[in-house]
Amino acid sequence: EAPICGKQMLAEPAGSTPTYQIFEEYAADQASWLHDFTLAFEKMMRNGYDDKELTDGPDLHTGLDCDIQTTRGASINGCYIKDPIDTSATYMIASKFKKLANKVYQYNPQTGKFDFGAKTGADNQLWRKTKSGKQFINVFADKALTVEGSSNFDVQDFGSYFLLESTLNGKVVDCWLAKRARSSCRTWDLKNGPSQKFYLVEA
Repeated sequence: EAPICGKQMLAEPAGSTPTYQIFEEYAADQASWLHDFTLAFEKMMRNGYDDKELTDGPDLHTGLDCDIQTTRGASINGCYIKDPIDTSATYMIASKFKKLANKVYQYNPQTGKFDFGAKTGADNQLWRKTKSGKQFINVFADKALTVEGSSNFDVQDFGSYFLLESTLNGKVVDCWLAKRARSSCRTWDLKNGPSQKFYLVEA
């Protein structure tokens, strides 16, 4: 349903083409927009600015890690700030799913993805928790476990297993697809099945 509001009639200077009409003209002719934008941008660059005219904005990038992952043909950009790591213990992450028996969660350096591989105890299969308890950091890659753009999880601990609930979409990590080599896990509705249950093996 269209919003119930009028068109933007602001015109500068008064009596010139109203704002809404300028938007419509550029929407209909992108080459015209690019031409006018280039002229305005070049003029802005020539004019420059005095050092006292600008102030630093907030730092939104320090510590930020962004990975573009491809899941089922779609690119997902997952950005996160890595929490401080708890270095007191190192783990492997295993699944209760029988088709992933003798395999553990790993960072696959050949694909740049997180998947399951035969347990070797190599650094790419080792993980450390963060002090917040919401991230698992891979020892080899120094990256947080990321599933469909989510790197922060609420860990639901049931003693013999735990679930990883995404803080991004409220779904849980499900590794049914990971039974196929080099296939990543996904987030899915809670079914409480074995492909959604994990346990830690201390390294």
